Amino acid sequence: IDRFHSVSEHVKDRYVRAGFPEDKIKVTPSIIDEKFFVEHGSDFENPYYLLFVGYLKKHKGAGLLVPIMEELDKKTDKEFKLTIVGSGPIEEKIKRQMKNSSVSDKIELRGRVQNSELPGVYASHDLLVNPVKWEEPWGRVFLESLSAGTPILSTDIENAKALKGVQKVEEDNEKFAEKLYELLDKDELEKLSTQGKEEMNKYMPEKTVDNIE
Repeated sequence: IDRFHSVSEHVKDRYVRAGFPEDKIKVTPSIIDEKFFVEHGSDFENPYYLLFVGYLKKHKGAGLLVPIMEELDKKTDKEFKLTIVGSGPIEEKIKRQMKNSSVSDKIELRGRVQNSELPGVYASHDLLVNPVKWEEPWGRVFLESLSAGTPILSTDIENAKALKGVQKVEEDNEKFAEKLYELLDKDELEKLSTQGKEEMNKYMPEKTVDNIE
């Protein structure tokens, strides 16, 4: 192979550590689908609308969502609602968590959503929550959410380190909820939204094509 195009510095580093020649690996980020560049629709005010988008699987952190919302409810008097978009092997577990939870009325398990509807879903929420438990090679949900002007709170993984518009937190339910509590603020969310939108200019198709050429 003459040249390998890695989607992130994280992926490049993993290949180099595995023994592949660094001089043959060039970082070329994923292309963002331009349909996600929509006008943001939420007002970043109370009540706050939180969002999770992804495969409902343990390593995606989906099983932590209900416990994190329970912790958040203890810390704030502000109104909030979490929308969970996706399906997967722990969907029934999440339903059981919700049934036995004090915050079941604050969580909507929406299931699968058509890709064409996702831009509007992102844009209508104030913050994407991403308590992922593994190092994703490059999570497209980050690009999609930021393109729609929706900032992100994520555990401290490579994607979170690399992008503006993303706040980072340790992998701990209580600390995640504490950081969520701090972020439920109009000025802070608007600032992160603007930063994220500007950051996404790097991932426009023409720039990625230029990199490959």
